[in-house]
Amino acid sequence: MTHGIEPLRPRSGGSERAPRPIFRARMIPLANKPRSPLNYGYRAWNPLLRAYLSACDAALARLAPRRPAASVTALAPGRRWRRILVANTAHLGDAMLAAAALPALRAAYPEAEIGFLCGGWSRPLLEGNPLLRRVHTLDHWRLNRERAPLARKFARYLRTRRRAIAEIRAARYEAAIDLYSFYPNAADPLRAGAIPVRIGYSCGGFGALYTHPVEFSYRRDRHIADYHAGLLRVLGVGEAEIAMMRPTIAPPSPAVARRTDAELAARGIAGEFVLMHVGCGDPRKAWPAEKWSELARRMVARGFRVALAGRGASDRRAISRIAAAAPGCADCCDAFDLPELGAAIGRARAIVAHDSVAAHIAAAAGAPAVVITPGIDPECWRPMGENTIAIVNPAPCSPCFRGCAGMECVRELPVARVAAALSQVLERPESERLTPGHRRA
Repeated sequence: MTHGIEPLRPRSGGSERAPRPIFRARMIPLANKPRSPLNYGYRAWNPLLRAYLSACDAALARLAPRRPAASVTALAPGRRWRRILVANTAHLGDAMLAAAALPALRAAYPEAEIGFLCGGWSRPLLEGNPLLRRVHTLDHWRLNRERAPLARKFARYLRTRRRAIAEIRAARYEAAIDLYSFYPNAADPLRAGAIPVRIGYSCGGFGALYTHPVEFSYRRDRHIADYHAGLLRVLGVGEAEIAMMRPTIAPPSPAVARRTDAELAARGIAGEFVLMHVGCGDPRKAWPAEKWSELARRMVARGFRVALAGRGASDRRAISRIAAAAPGCADCCDAFDLPELGAAIGRARAIVAHDSVAAHIAAAAGAPAVVITPGIDPECWRPMGENTIAIVNPAPCSPCFRGCAGMECVRELPVARVAAALSQVLERPESERLTPGHRRA
């Protein structure tokens, strides 16, 4: 069974009622109710990390006046912010989900300059976005997935931190919203950047460095966008604007489109094709290669060309196995950078992907997508696309917050269910599939 997303309208009246979720989901019933992802107030499972964050917060409590966690009460109703910084320095999918706040901020503050602080790996997805004035990068060593020695990652972190703080100070932001609820958050660089109003989740540690720390009140049926909406409310964003939260990505430039078309043509792909992105940031969440092969054979038998996309040595090995077992597929591993991947997704009739950046790009572009989703709090992290079907395989231990060695929620997902969902999205006309800037010319 699949689950999707239904946008809700802003409520009228009843200001004292709890805010309604922005997105409601239809999802398979799972056996066990999840526990809270919070451990002693932190989103951290490692006991050493929890002890570190607790010690740092205790020290900060002595040095800084204690501030109560903020509620949904607006910070400054009616205030017209002129310069706002959004921060999420985590992985690609996290940055894409955080970017859903941009349409709401633009609607609430049409004249404001909006900046984004992200990891350098996310910059290609955010640059060129018409809702943004500036993009700053900070590559924290803990979040850096580059294959490099720790010393090199730490040196890069210090270098990018100094540059980001200097840029933030020069931009003279009036308010910042940190949309990452784990450690490492951006509390310290936002403070060092001299931003007067700093809103962020206290559960990632260093809450005393925010002027308005916000508690993470977990609820099973809430999407991460609903939690982010709470931070927007603290800033003063209204419900009508919050209802406009949507994933956003800049359409491909003409140069990117030409390069993408050339890469596809070089691999014999013309006309309609299905893009299968086999890449996965966490190998535990990967659907088995033999199941990708079976799905590819089914699509080839229906007359579709299949492009197999991914990046890096691990994906290259998996794609080689899939292509060998499914003749008629095109090996597109390492063919696209991130902007070109977005263009390729816009050209595809549909895509199949793990719960990865490819799925979030498809959601932002409005492309039909089937997302193979792990049972790790799937309601919270699923892509926000109205043309997206996310599938979770029921497992007795799911939903959870950490994953396990077996990962039956992904590895036991039947090919037939993915194929049925893919057939469903393939039936939709193109006019209903893509946002205007991503439609094929």
